[in-house]
Amino acid sequence: MLIKALHLFINNQRFKLNVMKEVNAVIYVRVSKNTGNYERQIKELKNYCAKNKWNQSAIFKEKISGKKSNSERVEFDKALNFVKNNKIDKFLIWEFSRLGRTSIQIQQNVKFLHKYCCSVHVKGLGFETLNEQCEETLEGKVMVTVLSMIAEIEVDNIKNRLNSGRENYKSNGGKLGRKVGYKKP
Repeated sequence: MLIKALHLFINNQRFKLNVMKEVNAVIYVRVSKNTGNYERQIKELKNYCAKNKWNQSAIFKEKISGKKSNSERVEFDKALNFVKNNKIDKFLIWEFSRLGRTSIQIQQNVKFLHKYCCSVHVKGLGFETLNEQCEETLEGKVMVTVLSMIAEIEVDNIKNRLNSGRENYKSNGGKLGRKVGYKKP
């Protein structure tokens, strides 16, 4: 009797392994400047999808500041609409700041994706915001809150470094602004 029950259990586990859920993922990459290159992000995220056996449904890429609104970030907006109109399980990004640069913006974007049962997956950190039952994970809630604040603080740090550099440049005789004699066409 025990052997028969064990045999049924093993067969049931094999069946569960063979019927693994198909996972559809969207890749979103962004760089802040037109001179930036996102090819490394794309390559690594495509390899990550392949390694995890996720279907790569679409890739959205753009060169724009993360401080811009979603409507100004055309490809990001397209990615969100793609999730809305298709069954996407994972929104795969390289780092958390790809979702935005303010805490509120990031949290709103995560909430939007969760509305369509799409988990945010940060490759560099390897955590999920939703579990298989489409419920927010405790780890996800904490990470979204903390990382969205860090992304916002990072913007302030960048601004402070730039201002410090400008002041240093000026104190060493550098001149900012248009060149003398320049006339706007």
